Amino acid sequence: MSHGFGPWSSSLGGEGSPRLSTFWRRRMSRLPGAYAARPGVSRREWLQLTAAGAAACALPTLREAAVRASGADEPGPGRIFIASLLRNQGEEQALRYQLLTVDAKTGKVDAKPEPIAGSWPVAAHDGRTLALVRAGKTRGNTDIEGVGVWTFDLEAGGPPRRVSDFGGVTSWSPDGRQLIVVKWFNPPEPEHPHHETWRIDLDGSKPVRLPIPETDEVNDWSPDGRWFVTVSDRHEPRGRGYQLYLMRPDGTDQRRLTEGGGLNVYPRFSSDGRHLAYLHQERGKNDIRVMSVDGGPPRIVVEETNEDSGLLVTPSKVVWSPDGRTLACIQRRQRLGPDGKPVGYLIGSDEDRVALVDVETKASRSLKIPPSSWINGIDWR
Repeated sequence: MSHGFGPWSSSLGGEGSPRLSTFWRRRMSRLPGAYAARPGVSRREWLQLTAAGAAACALPTLREAAVRASGADEPGPGRIFIASLLRNQGEEQALRYQLLTVDAKTGKVDAKPEPIAGSWPVAAHDGRTLALVRAGKTRGNTDIEGVGVWTFDLEAGGPPRRVSDFGGVTSWSPDGRQLIVVKWFNPPEPEHPHHETWRIDLDGSKPVRLPIPETDEVNDWSPDGRWFVTVSDRHEPRGRGYQLYLMRPDGTDQRRLTEGGGLNVYPRFSSDGRHLAYLHQERGKNDIRVMSVDGGPPRIVVEETNEDSGLLVTPSKVVWSPDGRTLACIQRRQRLGPDGKPVGYLIGSDEDRVALVDVETKASRSLKIPPSSWINGIDWR
């Protein structure tokens, strides 16, 4: 039995290998039959939605007044961290792992070799330290070589410090003193995949297994430290739809957030902890959604689009800007067959990009970074 990270991480294009595992292919083959229920809206729900809309209109004014009253500064634009495979100039088959750091205000890009090749970055809340996560599966369903989690001080530099000898989806504590690392076990059928959730101090000491359900993978830790958001495979039929849950770090007060069919993955808290952005996939189509942690219907912010060249532009992993106004999401290009359906990602063709999307207006623009053959991960602090 091997461990790594959840199947959605590698399959949907955020982290891990560009190729789908055998496990994922057998799960994905079941997706066309899944679809979301569309319940009617009651009068009470309509009144609630109307009231919520009025409150939303007043929110910007109230937020600005609160900032003025407290004298506090709004969060700065921060930095965007991207793990990318770049092609060497003049060498068609030569690729190199790079860590791109983008100043979100000026757009300046700093490119350097990844401290841990093939890892993806998860930034601490202060944006000074990265957790570098290396995990994945081979076609034989064994761990790739060199899995683990390291921390890397962006200011001091120096060699990365190993925190964990297993890799998996990783989250920072709000105070930057601990990491959550999730092991993923993928046994042969008919057994179901399952997880272990571990909390580890930054020096690698005091590993504690937390009482999180084995069906759930912790994807983020709320800024106030009170909540985890998890991707759960607890509902039958297993492996055909993943739902988002909120729960305390001790596994209590569990609350389901999403409904219907399809996959709901890569959830991330906004900087104020009031909203989640995540990727939804249903019937083979991807979109990015935003929802309140207090419940209510999600809002689609990014959808798939067709380019004039006959390529399908598909959103993948998503992260928030520090001020909560913008999303950055990985975009992948797929070839379309004669029937208009996707036939595969353009791996190795310098077609992965990052889109910056205004949460309210949905206005989008591409982040100016070197052409990337594969973007392995992204964060923004």
